[in-house]
Amino acid sequence: MDDEREQIDQLRTWWSDYGNYVLAGVVIGAAGLFGANWYQSNRLDAGLEASNAFSALADAVDAGALDTAEALAGELTTNHPKSAYAAQARLAIARLYMDRNRDE
Repeated sequence: MDDEREQIDQLRTWWSDYGNYVLAGVVIGAAGLFGANWYQSNRLDAGLEASNAFSALADAVDAGALDTAEALAGELTTNHPKSAYAAQARLAIARLYMDRNRDE
């Protein structure tokens, strides 16, 4: 019985010395996990948004709607400048210009 009380006292002493560090580690770890999940979710949403915008641009290019395509390409390159879709949007507009003999 005394042995158990000594262990409990040792545990209480250890917790009073290191408990705040343990709690801080748990909180920081949880915040890191939530932050990483939030970041990945935002990147996925931005990618889906860019994909949808490029799909609309491709439809406008296929239809030959130059004004609509230019507006969508400008929107895509403004909102998602570092995505591969921005470069593809420029190429799609260039294709439309070439189809319309506006190659200057």
